[in-house]
This record gives sequence, structure tokens and C-alpha cells, in this order.
Amino acid sequence: MSYKETVLLCIMIMAVVLAVSSVVSLVISIVKIRTINGTVKELFGGIGITPQEFFEIRNFGSGSNQHDLAGVYILHNSTKDMDYVG
Repeated sequence: MSYKETVLLCIMIMAVVLAVSSVVSLVISIVKIRTINGTVKELFGGIGITPQEFFEIRNFGSGSNQHDLAGVYILHNSTKDMDYVG
């Protein structure tokens, strides 16, 4: 095998390894997202409120938009089937 053939073979092997690692990384990301979405739906699947109800609860007792509760909000947009964390 000549030097050029060896270099070409090495480049081809590196390209295959890079492609496989990219696919594996993508699959892992998809599995993580689906796991998180499943957990969110398990925890909050039965609770549904409108955006207006959410802001009324958040602003309860203050009477203004200045009041903010400490914590993490996980919101699910059921029309787009997307989750938001804030």
C-alpha cells in the first residue's frame, strides 16, 4: 500500500468515526429530551391552567406585575406541545 493510499484510508476512517460519533450524540440528545418531556408530563400531566390563571396565581396578593415568586416555572404549551423552563 502506498503512502497516498494509507493517508486516504486514514482520512476515510476518521470521517466514518466522526459521522458515527455525531449520530450517537444526536441519539443521546433525543433520548434526554424525551426523558425530560416524559418526566414533566408525569409530574404535571393532570394540572392545566390558562396563561391568565398562571399570572393571577403568580401575582396573588400583590395586585401588580412587580411581584415575583422565587422558584422555577415549567410551562407546557399544549397547542405546540412544547415545554418552557423559566
